[in-house]
Order: sequence, then C-alpha cells, then structure tokens
Amino acid sequence: MTSAVPKVIVMTCEHAAAISTFEIAQLVIQIVGLTAIVLTLLVYYRQLLTMQAQRKALEQEIAARMRPWIGLFDFGMYAPDVPSTDQALKILLRNSGQLPAQNARLSLVVGPADARNGESDESSRWEEASTKALVPGEEGNYRIRTSAFPRFDHWRIDRRDVVVTGCMVYSLDNALFRTEFEGTLRYSEGLDESGNVKTRWRNRIVV
Repeated sequence: MTSAVPKVIVMTCEHAAAISTFEIAQLVIQIVGLTAIVLTLLVYYRQLLTMQAQRKALEQEIAARMRPWIGLFDFGMYAPDVPSTDQALKILLRNSGQLPAQNARLSLVVGPADARNGESDESSRWEEASTKALVPGEEGNYRIRTSAFPRFDHWRIDRRDVVVTGCMVYSLDNALFRTEFEGTLRYSEGLDESGNVKTRWRNRIVV
C-alpha cells in the first residue's frame, strides 16, 4: 500500500506536465493565429489607404481638368507711337480650361516699379465695370486707356518702369477661382527694334 503513493504522485506530476504543455501549445497557436489576423488586417488597412489616396488623386485630376482656367497670354501697349492720350494697355486673357468661366471680372493696380524717397503711393486702381463669361478657348482681349491712370504719363516721361498687377476672379456654379498676374512696362530700357516698349510678364497664381 505504501508503494502505491509515490506512483500516484508521479502520475499526477506527469499529468500536470502534460496539461501544462498542452496549454502552452494552445497559447502559442492562439498567439500565432492572432498575429496572422493582425497582419492581415494591417495589410487590408494599408491597401484601403492606398485605394483612398488613388481615388482622391483621380478626383483631383478630374476636378483640375473639368474647370475653367484663365491665364495671361499677352501683355504690352497698343499704339505706342500715337499721342499719349490714345495709348492703351494690352492685356490678353484666355480660358484654356474645359468649362466656361462665369462672372469673370478683371481688376488692375498700376504704379511705378521704384518707390522714390518722400513719394506717396501713386498706384492707381481700375476695375471692370461688369462681369462676363468666357467659354473654353475664348479670349478676353482688353484695351485699357492709360488715361485711366492719372500719373501714367509722368512715369513714362521719366522713363520709370511701370508695374501692372492684375487679378481676374471668376466662378463655375458655386466654385470660385482666381488668377493673378503681373506685367512690367520697361520704360527705363527704351523701346525695342520695332518701336515698342519692352515688357516682362508672368502668371503668378491660378487657383
């Protein structure tokens, strides 16, 4: 009878060890399975982010194409060899977008490029009296008399460069757009071979 006790104890220890090993194996399997699930969800999440980014990029590309785009395509002076009262700024804007630009209105700020000591702000402002619509490919060919800017002749006679800063605002349905450009009449450098004032111009912002 006494010899049976150690055997029972041994069997109990072996059974406990077997159960412990089984539980550890189960735990390992569960951890591996959970890790696989987490990795799978992570892969799916990254794929979802990639798809969302691609969809957003596609929507932005479509929106960029399917909208009006107004930009400056030419700048200078009309009739530079006639009396100054008949001279006019030449500003050529064009809608190069796929849809019409509605309620388009141009405004300008014209002033000397160099601010002189003791000189107040001599810039003059001009704004289009009414709005217009430009269909795709249509041009807004502006001829604005320099007499609209009281100090213009003084700047020209003094051979001072004149800066023309323009802003065209327009819309499509409820979306608003804006184009900003800048042109310089370079009177300080004299006329070119054709007798025209030299110019420099660029589109600054198109949003």
